[in-house]
Amino acid sequence: MSHPHSRQICTDCTVIFQKAGSVLTSGIIETVSSLPLDQSYRDRIIRHVHQNQCDMCSLISNTIPAINDPLDSKRTAELRFTLLHNPTSVNLRLWEFCAEDQKARSHAGGLSIQDVRNGRSTRILSAPTTWSAETLGQIKDWLETCLSSHAQCANRSSGRLPRRLIDVWSTTEPLPKHFDQLSLENSQNIRVVVSESLPQDTKYLTLSHRWGNPPKLLLTTQTQFLLKEDIVPHLLACDEAAVFRHAIQVTRGLGFRYIWIDALCIEQDNGPEKAVDIMHMDEVYTNSSLNLSASVASVLDGLVFDRDLSSINPCRATVVVEAGQESVALQATPEGFHSLRAVGPLYERGWVYQERLLAPRIAHFLSDQVYWECHALDASEVLPEGYQDGLERQTRGMAAITKGLSADELELRWFRLVEDYTATALTYPDDRLLAVSALAKQFSSVAKRNPNDYLAGMWKDSLLPSLVWLLAEYEEGSEPQRSSDAPRETEVAPSWSWASIMDTVSWPQSSEYTRIVPSVELVDVEVDRTSQNLFDGTNLCRLRLRGHMRKIYRYIENGQPWISISGTVRFPEVLEINEEFFDHPLALSWDTCRESVALALKDDSDWLPGRTYFLLHIGAEQTAYCGDWEPAAEEGIILEKTPEHGTYRRVGHFLVPYLSIQDYESFELAGAFHRGFEGLLDENSGDYHELDPDGSTFTSYISTGIPPLTI
Repeated sequence: MSHPHSRQICTDCTVIFQKAGSVLTSGIIETVSSLPLDQSYRDRIIRHVHQNQCDMCSLISNTIPAINDPLDSKRTAELRFTLLHNPTSVNLRLWEFCAEDQKARSHAGGLSIQDVRNGRSTRILSAPTTWSAETLGQIKDWLETCLSSHAQCANRSSGRLPRRLIDVWSTTEPLPKHFDQLSLENSQNIRVVVSESLPQDTKYLTLSHRWGNPPKLLLTTQTQFLLKEDIVPHLLACDEAAVFRHAIQVTRGLGFRYIWIDALCIEQDNGPEKAVDIMHMDEVYTNSSLNLSASVASVLDGLVFDRDLSSINPCRATVVVEAGQESVALQATPEGFHSLRAVGPLYERGWVYQERLLAPRIAHFLSDQVYWECHALDASEVLPEGYQDGLERQTRGMAAITKGLSADELELRWFRLVEDYTATALTYPDDRLLAVSALAKQFSSVAKRNPNDYLAGMWKDSLLPSLVWLLAEYEEGSEPQRSSDAPRETEVAPSWSWASIMDTVSWPQSSEYTRIVPSVELVDVEVDRTSQNLFDGTNLCRLRLRGHMRKIYRYIENGQPWISISGTVRFPEVLEINEEFFDHPLALSWDTCRESVALALKDDSDWLPGRTYFLLHIGAEQTAYCGDWEPAAEEGIILEKTPEHGTYRRVGHFLVPYLSIQDYESFELAGAFHRGFEGLLDENSGDYHELDPDGSTFTSYISTGIPPLTI
């Protein structure tokens, strides 16, 4: 009997494979070919899908949904074949051209087509759900391979177990051997147990999941009965406990006896207990055997999903590319079967981000299949041996904190880690630093940094160049989704820290080819922490800095913002997000997520008084070019004076491109740039600053305190 996915493909799809094969055999990167797609072609695809005549048509229809939309006289379409960075994979995407605006657009979704001999090893799935013996068997294979042969995934056990674990099979009988007996309906006497009596080498799993709002089943002082009773009835009675039930079933199916679930293993309203357990969160995940991830982030769905196999199973065809050549066997799979796809909605949550980086290995349960992620392999059920598209190591490979890295590489990874983390969301802004504290603790250990030198999300020995963060730029429509009424500021960090805002930040030096050489001096630090956890937030963290400052004046003229320096030189304000800033000697990037800044920038009436700000020069940005470091820009932060004498708060970032410094005499603003950039920053700004004895530099303060919050 033939396999359901071995039927012959239609004539149209044979042509698709021939086109892809021709591009593939050329071996030339960026080779492009196309196949016109008219309405009759679309109609044939839709008919083949409805009549179940061609698996390739079904795969295309499911992977590129826009192919099912009707065309009109103003639009033309084509399937475009491109050989990109990977010479063994042809990218197939749908492009449309609109006659009205003369623009070509690529639609979401695509296929990767490869030679079977050189491509990825694929697997045809038969189970219509992610809860199956087939899926469990694949997870077992990945786990066994990882434990036996991945040296970089070896657990770094500290000899400490979590305070509590869930015993998923606490009867004297052995674990069931039949898949159908693993569900909780056939279980009893599953308990939350104290782990102090267990052997220190006890193996356990962990769970990453999204909580309900508010959660319906938690361990609290009011639900202490969960520590004394069989929890099966409570799990079955709660609709939001589906993820707990499924995690317990998978734990049993993989042959493990224990799993740690934060909501049921930490007494959530016991402040001292919760604080201690959070301080050891890095050990909980690092020492686990496997982390189960409910990556769809639905409290009702959990880990079990029905799936459409026609949208994920690969299609194969053997075609002759050109006359006289031997036939070539090709396979098509949807794009995105890698860890970036496996991230899922769950990893938009702040607390879960560190869980992903801490766990030695993860099984991501998504709606189409289960994905595997460890330090050595990223894979999926369809591609169980991994990928070849060069994207699989994006998060764990570029941000994971692991031993054996150089000091420079660790520093680079910390910047990237924070950039990724700030793009996630938190329910409570006060968790801004706490939710990444386990990673900070791990970084402190691996990089041999003193925990006392962790200052509100930054490290003292790299604090000065770290001050030049700015709000990240996004292409239109790619910004992280944030609630319009969500707080945009926090009360756990000073204004000079990225943790003071609830927005995505970036650093120039998150690239290995860019560095900041500081010109400012750190004179003193005053810190008052919120708790005994040195990686949590601060009540006050004040820096005393010595550096070059310059006063500027911002005002509105004819509805447009202008900047004035020294009262004589003025020019239109130019923002860093504007590509035109390279044509100007000074570009500004305001912290618009701060309410006070947003209100100040919103005041665009000419009759309103302007505002005075200060530019504090932090250092020179340099870029690596052919092995040498060359100047690229001068960078610093924009300050605003606070009511407290001699103190300032950060309100933005500024940049002076090096080309502007070289060519300053060609600008209208030449008077503000005598002696180059130094002329902008060295001038005495009057009684706003305390002159040092030699009169050459100024001592200034950037601080925040609670209450009241200064930013």
